[in-house]
Amino acid sequence: MDIIEQIKTDFSTYNKTRKRIASYILDNPTKCCFLTLHEFARETQSTEVTVLNFCRFLGQERYIEFRKALQSHMLKWTRPVDRMKELGRQNGNWDELIKEIVKSEMKALKQTFEHNGPEQIRDFINLIRKAKRVFVAAHGISRLFSIAICHRLTLLGVDINSLDMDNPQKTIFRLLGCVPEDNLLIAISTPPYGKNTLATARMCLSRKIPVAAITDSPFSPLASMAEASLICPTELMGMTNSPTSIMAMIDVIAILFMADQKEIESQQQKTAADQYEEYLRLFTTKTD
Repeated sequence: MDIIEQIKTDFSTYNKTRKRIASYILDNPTKCCFLTLHEFARETQSTEVTVLNFCRFLGQERYIEFRKALQSHMLKWTRPVDRMKELGRQNGNWDELIKEIVKSEMKALKQTFEHNGPEQIRDFINLIRKAKRVFVAAHGISRLFSIAICHRLTLLGVDINSLDMDNPQKTIFRLLGCVPEDNLLIAISTPPYGKNTLATARMCLSRKIPVAAITDSPFSPLASMAEASLICPTELMGMTNSPTSIMAMIDVIAILFMADQKEIESQQQKTAADQYEEYLRLFTTKTD
């Protein structure tokens, strides 16, 4: 149960003060995502102490946690276009808005490369390299990531294809028709996590098809299902998802895959050359 559902469910049990605060939240959930503690107290005709007590009553120890809970609700239930409009309304002039956007994007990129070190990325790439065929499951805006990673890796010789998340029957048919150990599912999802993408990942687990995930948080439902996960925070100013971190990670995957491929080919060439030299030595060695 998210915070808005919790407030609606328990509203009748609140005292007068809590009902006033709760009513303001229910009437203005998007606006509340942006208010400071001082502003929220003023808007609800309360003191900051009263607001903090209300937050703790809801199970949020700090006001910032309460606001994050509201933002999570908005990400799940509000249309992206409405969230984008609200972002534009709530922030000041263009100069300030640009600064906030850049700051948010840079934060997401920084967190992405803090989460994912060389070892995690290599584990992800190794799963791709071991698979004879790679499927990609993604819904909504995440389809952009599916197109991007398929394009990048196809150019590098990987047999990779997007699954149609709007056609579960076709997806099931394709996955049932493959040899599990020869395949890999890359599941890509950010809030709100697509139910068909999650269902596809679960199906692959049940068939012992390896799953690799690109998602926004270690607590994402995808992360727990994957043999290798790349964590790419996507939150943009608390109200919508940005593609920046995942697109950057896809570039990293493609470039390192290519670099690793060259290293493998170089080693193979060296091995072949060594074998040739050994065979040549055998044929040219004089015997009594």
